Amino acid sequence: YNKYFTNTTFSGGLNFSDHLRVATNYSISRDTNIENPLRQDYTRTIVERGLTLKTQVIPTISLFGIYSHRKIFSINQTNSNNSYYSQFGFNFNSKSDCWGLKIARRKPYDKIEKEAEYFLQFNLVFANQTQQLPNMGKAIKSTVDGWITKQTNP
Repeated sequence: YNKYFTNTTFSGGLNFSDHLRVATNYSISRDTNIENPLRQDYTRTIVERGLTLKTQVIPTISLFGIYSHRKIFSINQTNSNNSYYSQFGFNFNSKSDCWGLKIARRKPYDKIEKEAEYFLQFNLVFANQTQQLPNMGKAIKSTVDGWITKQTNP
């Protein structure tokens, strides 16, 4: 079976109380040799390690943070490629459970810190169905960035 191994993942979490959860994950992915997939050498190996922390401050507000580190090893390169993913923010759910709000910041693996994404998203709940409205964070960020540029370059 070792010849066909391509992905293995471990994840687990602990609830320390009703309001705090800590989770971790570890993943190894391997791309097989395209010319001969039965060979045991791999063209690329990806190792990811992550940590997630969630807590509920009060019944309607929960905070979250996610950090994950990725290391890519290629047989053609002597160095490994390191990158990280991060996300943090909070969720608000109304006491009536008919609407909610998510505010978050996310930096994907393939982006630099300046290119992080921001989320401002409303959720509507009707008849036990949740509908997420489009992310308004991009529009707000571009408006603020334009305003700052205008102020610094009169």
